[in-house]
Amino acid sequence: MIDQVPRLTRTITGRRVAALMHPRPVYLVTTCDARGAVANVSTISWITPLSHEPPLLGLSVRPKSRTHALIAETGQFVVNLVGESLRHAIQVCGNTSGWLDDKIRTCGLEIERGHRVDAPRLLAASAWLECLVVDHHGAGDHTLFIASVLEAGVAGHSTHAHSPEDVLLCADHDRFGSFIGEGSRRSTAAGSNDKEQDMTTFTETVADLDVALKRESLNTIQVNLGARCNQACIHCHVDAGPSRTETMGDETADLVLELVDEAEPRTVDLTGGAPELCPAFRRLVRELRARNVRVIDRSNLTVLLEDEIGDLPEFLAEAGVDIVASMPCYTQENVDAQRGSGVYEKSLEVLRRLNALGYGRAGTGLELDLVYNPLAASLPGPQSALEADYKQELAERAGLVFSHLYTITNVPLGRYAKRLEDMGETEHYANLLSSSFNPDTLSGFMCLNQVSVSWDGRLYDCDFNQVIGLPCGGDEGMRLGVMSSGEIVKRLVGSAIDLGEQCWACAAGSGSSCAGALA
Repeated sequence: MIDQVPRLTRTITGRRVAALMHPRPVYLVTTCDARGAVANVSTISWITPLSHEPPLLGLSVRPKSRTHALIAETGQFVVNLVGESLRHAIQVCGNTSGWLDDKIRTCGLEIERGHRVDAPRLLAASAWLECLVVDHHGAGDHTLFIASVLEAGVAGHSTHAHSPEDVLLCADHDRFGSFIGEGSRRSTAAGSNDKEQDMTTFTETVADLDVALKRESLNTIQVNLGARCNQACIHCHVDAGPSRTETMGDETADLVLELVDEAEPRTVDLTGGAPELCPAFRRLVRELRARNVRVIDRSNLTVLLEDEIGDLPEFLAEAGVDIVASMPCYTQENVDAQRGSGVYEKSLEVLRRLNALGYGRAGTGLELDLVYNPLAASLPGPQSALEADYKQELAERAGLVFSHLYTITNVPLGRYAKRLEDMGETEHYANLLSSSFNPDTLSGFMCLNQVSVSWDGRLYDCDFNQVIGLPCGGDEGMRLGVMSSGEIVKRLVGSAIDLGEQCWACAAGSGSSCAGALA
């Protein structure tokens, strides 16, 4: 007889219900389109055997994913059992959307056509199952595909899918570690399974590493000239748009120049909104270049077609201003989905004009860098691989050239936070950022060598702190004109950085900054 029923001490809801069943094995699932021209690979853990005879398995997939679309089109897929040697591929393919990236090429995976299905299988897999869908059912926010295993095999002469040298990986709240031996002991790289870890803040995480993040210099001053913009992109963390009226006036612009004279930065980074729409933009550029300061115009490209802009591209080229331009993909579908209908063609038009002025061309000294932001709730893929793809695709599609590509992780603030909420991805994305924490990124944080100035002269460690209202100098804040530039510089250099949950994005995966990946 049971004397006492254990008291329920905590109710688990939402995504955490499934998380109670972690860790789980993960697999790389490969698919292709009906023509066999497009191949995709995705990291999936929600796979389970359903029957011995006939051999059936169940695969649960999000309807919006590329994997779902390809399986629905062909009714085929291959489950690849992989191990420690493909840890990097597991990470990339689990955090990058197949709609935005050729993950097989990005990860350098070699494939061959399946024996019984057209979907490819991975040559590096230790075992594989070629599957044909026989039924499917809607299952809440997923689709359950029931598939017949047409053929299964293992690499070499082994009857087992893995060995101690190449152990299966497991998923634990979006972390990846290892199964080792019969005890399924998880690698420390996967992080703790203690539920309390989910509640650890970014500040606490950094403190546990005994790392003190302090501003080392003011090599860069980033100036947000206002929230006015000709676009209203869905990923914008500052909620910029045509209806916003905040803009920097001449008096504040003069105070920015005083700060530059005192701090002597190497670079002034002009951003917004669309910084070019600020009336003080050209004057700031002239004054800064006269001081031999490098100037960056952080542009959305299409603003350079606005009537009020006039000959600004020529002005920027003559002044020797570097341009960092938003270009979230090299395909029209993805660019227009993130930034608005018609933006892709307009962006190409502006890039052609900039190329004609010498931007992005070797030997001209005119830098033209592009910025990639993921469309999905995922981390960017490897920066170097994406840059190579961009250069090849834009050259082939439009004859365009550029200098560098920067991959930047979306921060869940402003309009992007609303988009996550609408997609039901808020908790998933927050877990993804925190579980992908990479301590090697901390030494490259942009806030360690810069300060952000808002359109009204207030000072912040970064643009994100500006959005959430976390100013330098505590509750009282610091503002140009209220405190002398000399005192501001003295107080900023060596001061502790104000950390918060917004910092997870900068430290996730390869890291993120206004100049791209950090590690």
